[in-house]
Amino acid sequence: MRETRGDSDEDVELERRSSILCFEHCGARVFSLGRLPSNCPSCQVNLLHCDLKIPPFAVPSPFKRAVDYPCSIVVKPTKGNFLDDYTNKSNLHIAVTDSRGQVYEFDRAGLRMDRTFDWENCLVLDLAGADPQVEDIVQDPDWGEYWDLASTRPRPSIYLRERCTVKTTTIVSTLFSHSWLA
Repeated sequence: MRETRGDSDEDVELERRSSILCFEHCGARVFSLGRLPSNCPSCQVNLLHCDLKIPPFAVPSPFKRAVDYPCSIVVKPTKGNFLDDYTNKSNLHIAVTDSRGQVYEFDRAGLRMDRTFDWENCLVLDLAGADPQVEDIVQDPDWGEYWDLASTRPRPSIYLRERCTVKTTTIVSTLFSHSWLA
């Protein structure tokens, strides 16, 4: 459920910054977000004065700004970002956005709504692509209102680590077992 925009200069610049640039040098495959590094991160050679085994090319980034995807479920590493810090041992953080793109997340401090801009490079789960029944629900013109009512109700402020960890792990495993990424 993404708000459609025209191709303004700002949109083109955002797309350029969010592209993943790839190249190969000295046996290392390098991925960079938005711009190429001046030196190879592996061997420190200046990239302007060397031969690259695979010249730089851009691929669209799967990482999105949560604020641009209202009424969605979003996922990001608990610490850092996917390109620089994520490993298969990293913890993931899951949140929801309301109809305006405001992020609601839950941590040890309880319900948080003040870190929307920490969700600049996250994965967005495409609820409409989940299955035909869900697609019908999210196409309803009142979906945003229903979503806001369900997602912004007061919650208990006690953090139940075991319960939250099990539920989040189950939710993330279920969500990633389908091709729901926006």
